[in-house]
Amino acid sequence: MTVFPVPQPLTSHGPARVISLCNQKGGVGKTTTAISLAGALAEFGRKVLVVDFDPQGALTAGLGATAHDGPTIYNLLVPDKAIDSSRSPLTTRDVIQATSIENIHILPANIDLAAAEVQLVNEVAREHVLADIVKPVLADYDVVLIDCQPSLGLLTVNALTASHVASVSRSPNHTKHIQRVPLAPGVILRDTPALVITPPSAATPPPLASSPLRW
Repeated sequence: MTVFPVPQPLTSHGPARVISLCNQKGGVGKTTTAISLAGALAEFGRKVLVVDFDPQGALTAGLGATAHDGPTIYNLLVPDKAIDSSRSPLTTRDVIQATSIENIHILPANIDLAAAEVQLVNEVAREHVLADIVKPVLADYDVVLIDCQPSLGLLTVNALTASHVASVSRSPNHTKHIQRVPLAPGVILRDTPALVITPPSAATPPPLASSPLRW
């Protein structure tokens, strides 16, 4: 059994390591993993930004954030749909919300996000939109966790393009270990292989990344 070292105290924060939690199958624990991992990292003094990238908004609801009375990740993906078009364009910091848990912030989502995939399809460099959104705040956090929808569509491609590592929560016998994920010509995950998280009921857990993740 692999034993990971206890994260050491930090004297400063950033730049963040970006991790996508993804699987085209639903109900495998992506959102639960995102909340649990964010909470564990926050307990060790890490500043965590969680990005709800699922139109169902389960991560937003699970952390008690507001998704109907203010801007969401959708308004950053599709700027011309900003809540008040007379104002300056929204920035990532305008949309980030603090949660009730110290050191955990969130970019919330609601059902509006479902329309973003269609609206982005004709955009140039459409797979890099999320990366451009999180880039300005990477220096503020130690880890960014992106909770993906159960799909391999354009939103998930955006999440993977923005990430250093993919964490694939899975049910036994449904997902194979991923070494590299080709997203578009010349675009791959920037770091280690995917980390596959398997429930304890699996008979033979898949291999982990070749080296421990740096928290």
